[in-house]
Amino acid sequence: MAFAAALTAVLLVGLAAGVVLAQDTFLNGKVRTGDSVTVPGSETVDGDVYLFGGTATMDGTVTGDLVAFAGQVQVNGTVKGD
Repeated sequence: MAFAAALTAVLLVGLAAGVVLAQDTFLNGKVRTGDSVTVPGSETVDGDVYLFGGTATMDGTVTGDLVAFAGQVQVNGTVKGD
């Protein structure tokens, strides 16, 4: 379990350093990067979601935790975790 947490932390730091202008998704949509990152209102993500960008908007539903690293974060949807 500790190895998985450490690997996830390394992956997240690497992705945060590589934020680009277009939105990219990794790990089946669980990690999203870009200048403007959005989880649309019609989308439900099972598990945790990690957003990295200048602006992060969460309009959909996340069944786990939402972690956002952005200049501006807006949560309009439902987060069932922390």
